[in-house]
Amino acid sequence: MNPLAILTFLKSELFKYIAGVILVAAIVFAIYHAGETHVQTKWNASIAAAEKAKLELKVKEDKVTSNTEIKYVDRVKTITVKGATQIQYIDRYITREADAGCVIPKNVIMMHDSAIADSILSEDTK
Repeated sequence: MNPLAILTFLKSELFKYIAGVILVAAIVFAIYHAGETHVQTKWNASIAAAEKAKLELKVKEDKVTSNTEIKYVDRVKTITVKGATQIQYIDRYITREADAGCVIPKNVIMMHDSAIADSILSEDTK
């Protein structure tokens, strides 16, 4: 190869065109890579924020769950205590004479019995 031929090629229009295309391609790749890096950084930051929020919600959820269970247990005890008190004194409020005066219709008794037996009333029994 002749060194003079290389020097002549470097001065030609074809070399300038090829160098321009390579330069533009390098600039496009650099911009693409910078954008990709920026998007990846934002994505990682949003993932980290979501994980942090998830952990905070988990802590709050555990706190609320434990509080609810404690309140629920207290209510059950209170209702049980009140129910036992009412059952002990029920005969003082309803006398046998008042109970005998309360008439229940026959249809209500039949519907109640069929519901307990898990059966459907037929047209004949209505």
